[in-house]
Amino acid sequence: RLSQLDPFEYSEQLPDVEDLDSWEQLLPLHGLPPLPRRDPKFWQESFTGLTILVAMIVSLVSSVHLNIGSPQHWKFALWCSSADLVIQFLALLASSCIAIILFGRCGEVKRSKSTCYPIPAQVALRLLGTGACEAATHARNVQHPVGYAKLGSFCVRCLLWRDLEGHHCSICQRCVVHFDHHCGVLGRCIVRQTMKCLYLLLISALLGIFAVCLTNSWC
Repeated sequence: RLSQLDPFEYSEQLPDVEDLDSWEQLLPLHGLPPLPRRDPKFWQESFTGLTILVAMIVSLVSSVHLNIGSPQHWKFALWCSSADLVIQFLALLASSCIAIILFGRCGEVKRSKSTCYPIPAQVALRLLGTGACEAATHARNVQHPVGYAKLGSFCVRCLLWRDLEGHHCSICQRCVVHFDHHCGVLGRCIVRQTMKCLYLLLISALLGIFAVCLTNSWC
């Protein structure tokens, strides 16, 4: 049975573990099954979150701009004269962070010769024999062969190798490394690279609210 087969035992049907060129000839990247379809929440969360955040940014920028009165009523001229620039800078910073989180695809493991090969025997034989759709539904993730710890584990849904700490997100339906959590507001996985963006986004929002309060009091 395929389930009892050693993932990396010698087989006349399959290339050697290190012979990536032969693997690519046998099961070319373009011939692999497509990546899993995104969960509907992936689109719903990002659309809803983006709408809320854009509305919040526009609201804060407008509030500061509209609350700046005539100079003779200013209580703190330095702030009042620069409040528009400050809130616009915060809006630009927040927008940049949102764009990186939404479109940066940070941490996502992409298919390539180095990430897809070698393919564990159970998966490879299913792809060659019973059809592409059978591969992901009848196998479990496979740990690296002895002596190849750098490969990590093989995800049978994405059909690629990822770091041992890699994670397959059930909403994004992609494997990511350095995973922290899935953000239900923006509909994206937050990883080590985007944690700074998330923090900056939160700080920008707090400073924006603070800027509105100062403008209301001083201008």
